[in-house]
Order: sequence, then C-alpha cells, then structure tokens
Amino acid sequence: MLPIIKRELKANLKGFIIWTLVIVAIVLMMLVSYVSMKDDMANLNSVMASMPKALLKAFGMDNLDMTSIEGFYASKGHLSVILIGSVYACNLASSLLVKEYDQKTSEYLLSKPISRSEVYFAKAISFLILITLFNVIIGGTVAVGIYSFASGSAVNNKVVFLLALSPYLLELAFGYICYFLSIFCTKTRASIGISLGVVFGFYLLYVVGNLADTFSFLKDYNFYSYVDTTALVVNKSLNFSHILAMVLTALISLLAGKLVYDRRDF
Repeated sequence: MLPIIKRELKANLKGFIIWTLVIVAIVLMMLVSYVSMKDDMANLNSVMASMPKALLKAFGMDNLDMTSIEGFYASKGHLSVILIGSVYACNLASSLLVKEYDQKTSEYLLSKPISRSEVYFAKAISFLILITLFNVIIGGTVAVGIYSFASGSAVNNKVVFLLALSPYLLELAFGYICYFLSIFCTKTRASIGISLGVVFGFYLLYVVGNLADTFSFLKDYNFYSYVDTTALVVNKSLNFSHILAMVLTALISLLAGKLVYDRRDF
C-alpha cells in the first residue's frame, strides 16, 4: 500500500503546488485589498447597502459587516477558496482511480501482489494526505493573513478558525463523492466532467435556494449553505449536525465505493 501512496503523492505533487499557490495568491490579494480600502469601508458598506438584496442574499453576503477584516475576506476570499478548492479536490479525487483504466494500467497494477482493497484505500489515503496539506497551507495563510493585515483591529479567533476549517470539510465531502462516482468511469475526461458538475451543480442549487423562499429547500441539505458566510461570520458557528453530515457523506461515499470497486470487472 505504501508504494502506491508514495507514487500518487509524487505524481500529483506538481498539480498540488500549482493549485495551492493559486489560492494562496487569491487569499493574499483579498487581504491586501482590505488594507488599501480600509479608509473607505464606510462607503463600501453604503455601496453594499445599495445593491439588490436578492443579489447579496444569493451569494450569502446580505448580513456581512465589510468594515471588519473577517467580513471583508468572507465576502470575497472565502467564496473563492471554497469554489476553487472544491474544484481541485474533486478533480484530484476523480482522477486517482480512473486514470488506471484510461492509461490501461489497471490490469498490471492488480496483477501485483496487492489486493483491490489496498489499491482502493491507498489512493483514498493519498487524496486525504494531499487535501489535508492543501488546507493546512490555505488555512494557515488565511489565519496569518487576517491577523497580519488587521492593523490593530479586533479579530474574532473563532471566526478565523471556522473560515480555515470549513473549506476542508466541504472538500472532503465533495472529494469522496467524486472518488465514488469515478469508479463508474473509464475516461479521465468523463470523470472530471462529472466532478465539475458536482461542484457547480451544488453551488447553483445553493444560489437558487437563496434567491427565492420558494426554493429555499434547495439549500437546506446543501453543503455550501453549511459553510456560507452567514453561518461562519455572522452567527460565528458551524452547526455540529452540518459537520457530521459532511463527514458521514465522505465516509459513506468511501465505503460504498469500496463495495462497487471490489465487484468491478477490469
């Protein structure tokens, strides 16, 4: 199992570095822009107040205080982190198994003295290691950046922690859903297409659910609503049932995938 994990970590290192640097750059740009706009925050709040309420609500920005660095970052940076991070997590997870079929190496791999279960869980562990390191770096950047650019303003430690933790839980849930779905694919393109559909499909339902009360049920069981800015910055909380839902989704997807993978013909 260990050789497979090492191989996957090495094979995905370049992509890991690129995606991490992209999000780190986005986070830092958002925080630097707070410093440059700090003196105009009152005007920014006025601009936000003049925008259509429905539009602000659609993106979970209707109750944010833009004068605080946490609120300012959450309005821009947090959305970028959860969306781009979810795309990376889903692309990574969906490619780990399917590439063996696409590159015609699955039979060779399984001819080695290693069981299907070991192959399956080795790749799942590789994903867990990469996505954990990814979020440690991103979360660390968010935390250090907020404290560094706060310029003496009070910072809520709990909110900073939630802003750093929530993308990780979201990416684990989406990642293992896509890991499961990739078992049914034989081409990397198809698998990645499905993963993108999962990320943006869930987000579209979240936006529609915020736009009209008639469709509010669309966000009730949507992972994006569990980690939106209202929950994290305004309410300063991450509901335990929502955490449990994301963790259980990841575990159920992983175990269900194991059952399917063991019975798949190669």
